[in-house]
Amino acid sequence: MRLPALLLPLVVAASLAAPAGAIPPAPTPVHYYYGPIRICTPHFAFDVRAGEAWWDATPQHYVYSGRHRFKFGEPWSLDGPQHRDFVNPMGTLDVPGIGRLERVQLTARNWGGPYIVYLYDLGSGRKVQIQFDEFDGTDADVARFARLAAGERRAAMCRDVPEALRPRPEREDRNAFYLSQRRHPGPLTLCWSSLALDVRRGEAVLPFWDWGAFAVATGNARVTIGGNLHAPFDPGWRRVRGSLAAQPDFQVREDRSSPAAIPPALPAPDGSEPRRVRLVRPAENPDRHPYGGVGFAFSGPVTDRQVAAFVGRVRLQTPRDTCFAVTQ
Repeated sequence: MRLPALLLPLVVAASLAAPAGAIPPAPTPVHYYYGPIRICTPHFAFDVRAGEAWWDATPQHYVYSGRHRFKFGEPWSLDGPQHRDFVNPMGTLDVPGIGRLERVQLTARNWGGPYIVYLYDLGSGRKVQIQFDEFDGTDADVARFARLAAGERRAAMCRDVPEALRPRPEREDRNAFYLSQRRHPGPLTLCWSSLALDVRRGEAVLPFWDWGAFAVATGNARVTIGGNLHAPFDPGWRRVRGSLAAQPDFQVREDRSSPAAIPPALPAPDGSEPRRVRLVRPAENPDRHPYGGVGFAFSGPVTDRQVAAFVGRVRLQTPRDTCFAVTQ
């Protein structure tokens, strides 16, 4: 739960002349964009910058920006005394060009908060919630609304949208939902949990926005990697060197888990279904850890041999490793 953003997509489609009485085709749905792009909604306008991404998850909409997210969403559904244990009103904030906003703090034991949320009143009990990772609940938050336009400023921004900022079907890119466009070329060593993977020269690491996973571009494929090994490790296992997949107490299995499982599978360029495998220790309790082990989702053409070779590169970290920290 992070940034507040209620942004409905501005869809610009070319109008084609049609014979009298013909029904024009419906515009191509557009939901995922990399910036720069201008988003216009009935209430707000917002420019998504280069290096950022926008995702329409109606009725919630997100702008990913490095380590931070904006979230604009409707409706606000936490009014009422039943929510008073984690909704703490904090007064109002006057934002030039937008108006007076309610400010609340959200706190719950199963969240990482507290989070500051601002509410834009639409009347008739409808409110837009606006969240941003950088909100701190002080008057300094006024400056953090500078990119969000309402009223006449919104109308002016949406009246004449520069060509370079217009959403178009051909600009849609579902990877914007997952990945920063920043690439970190190898050689480097990725580390997570107690594991490591050496990314070779000619390959690159692609950071995810917020999934607890990462991707590696290798050859014509992109491999998403996520998860870890849950079971306790005996001292002898800790002395293992080299490929974990080559050890007798590990297996590489085809992964039939939900497509929504970690790691998420990136869209394949040719539209084919991704290949999923999982590196597991059969000794792990499958009831306790149904998605235990390290998951790999291969998007793009790969052979069995290539899959086995890539998974076989996962090893234990050593004190000599210089671990690369994946950042946006």
